Amino acid sequence: MSEVGNSFFIPEGGVIKEWKNSFSQWNLKTVLEYNLSLADKHEFDFMIGNELRRTKEEGVFSAGYGFNKETLTTETIIFPDASYASTFPLFRKTYIENAFASFFATLGYTFNKKYTFFGSARIDGSDLFGVDPKYRYLPLWAASAAWRVKEESFLKEASWLNDLKLRISYGLQGNIDKGTSRYIIGERKTATLLPGQTEATIVPTNLPNDRLRWEKTATWNTGFDIAMLNNRIYFSADFYHRKSTDLIGVRTVPLENGMSTVTTNFAALTNKGFELNLVTRNIQTPSFKWNTTINVSKNLNKVDEIHVPNNQVTPSLKGYSVNALFAFKTAGLDEQGYPLFQKGDQKVTATEFFGLEDPSGWGMYQSTLTNEQIRGLYTHVGNTDPKLSGGLINNFELGRFTLNVSCAFNLGQWVKTEPFYDLIEMDRGVNRSKKMSQVWTPDNTSGTYPRMIGAYTEGGSRMGDYMAFNTGYVLANNVFRDLDIWYKEVSYLRVNSIRLAYDIPKSALAKLGIASAKVNIESRNPFVIATNYSGYFDPETVGNIYAQPMPKSITFGLNVSF
Repeated sequence: MSEVGNSFFIPEGGVIKEWKNSFSQWNLKTVLEYNLSLADKHEFDFMIGNELRRTKEEGVFSAGYGFNKETLTTETIIFPDASYASTFPLFRKTYIENAFASFFATLGYTFNKKYTFFGSARIDGSDLFGVDPKYRYLPLWAASAAWRVKEESFLKEASWLNDLKLRISYGLQGNIDKGTSRYIIGERKTATLLPGQTEATIVPTNLPNDRLRWEKTATWNTGFDIAMLNNRIYFSADFYHRKSTDLIGVRTVPLENGMSTVTTNFAALTNKGFELNLVTRNIQTPSFKWNTTINVSKNLNKVDEIHVPNNQVTPSLKGYSVNALFAFKTAGLDEQGYPLFQKGDQKVTATEFFGLEDPSGWGMYQSTLTNEQIRGLYTHVGNTDPKLSGGLINNFELGRFTLNVSCAFNLGQWVKTEPFYDLIEMDRGVNRSKKMSQVWTPDNTSGTYPRMIGAYTEGGSRMGDYMAFNTGYVLANNVFRDLDIWYKEVSYLRVNSIRLAYDIPKSALAKLGIASAKVNIESRNPFVIATNYSGYFDPETVGNIYAQPMPKSITFGLNVSF
């Protein structure tokens, strides 16, 4: 029961709550296809169609207090004020409905089985937009071409080459951000407007945006496929460049609008990279087979347009990767164990690095730097995206035995780890890492980690340095956590699976009425080879002190067919 003053307003008895949720969707899709072949040289494929889709979500919540399970009734509640009514809601209903419409057409043409051209066009519409009619529909299109070089006369007789195909494509895609609304949205809340009285209020959560529109991505893709030596070697390569514009982002607006930010289409991002795939049949004999599959990929992205609020003290991502990491570049420790910072070709203290001054002489330090200048103190360390990632699969067959070994790797991935101690506070009741023995102290001057500091040390006052690391007093940055000593470059090769299977001979199964049977044993995540993950369970979770170890398992299986 809930109490107001000395009385309770929630009646005695049980509480009954009920949630009902439903989702429905209908699709109407019509497609017309036409294929035509002429003189065994010209092949045409044509398709036109449209799709209409509507989704509807409904949810109802109801609650009753003072529930009597014998009479199946509840009692009426008289709430003291609106704030209690919002804390103990009796009924709530949600309703979300969206509609989408698409119209599309494709045309493909192949000449002499060597040259292929393909084009597509579509118009997508959604009621998620539409306040301004010109943003309601988005025309999309794509075009591609392929050349089967192997069919040319100068390569047709090359017995070592089984296939060679070149391809290129360009297209425009659209994306909808359902989390952003074109209308102003309000939340029902309560507020104390007069002493001792609360009033129901509606608090706007966003500004309206009649120009909200689709996010767009233009993609170039080129690649080739080649097979050789009686298809024992197959290799494919894809290179891509994606330019995304009109991405949803947050910008600051004058406070006269009633809010400090607005969500609108203005951000831009570029992705480029490659994907390589190699399949080889290394050994092919009647009694033994060995096949290998290797894939390698690399992706580079760059933020082309993003807004940086004036009060932001961390660097802008513009010109850097979405997952870029920045740190304060240190230059070792001074003779008292305090961190030194690299500023140009000089080594300076935290007080000098952050421009801290005490004009009053009373320890009331303040920074002379602007937020823009503080952002400029950071150094780009690297990205959490690996420089290379991929997988390796080896498959062996010997008689009735099959062995499959699967691996995955990430190379050159930067991570930010969690400091194992606090620079200015120590709780003696908390377990500490054994790395504390590497922290500088007057008795351990060979320690490589900064000493725990206070306003005064055996060398005198260091109030400026103390204030620099005391988050929120002078600087909003968590300076200690942003030191470059907490950043690592991690690489690893993980064996995901080792699976051994045996196909039982049919002669041994015939008397049992079994058509086939196979037994197998598999080890999942048996081991990993990695660098720079000391202090963590796994290289994939470096930086997350709460992450659980990657589970390892051994399973046995039996597949039987009758």
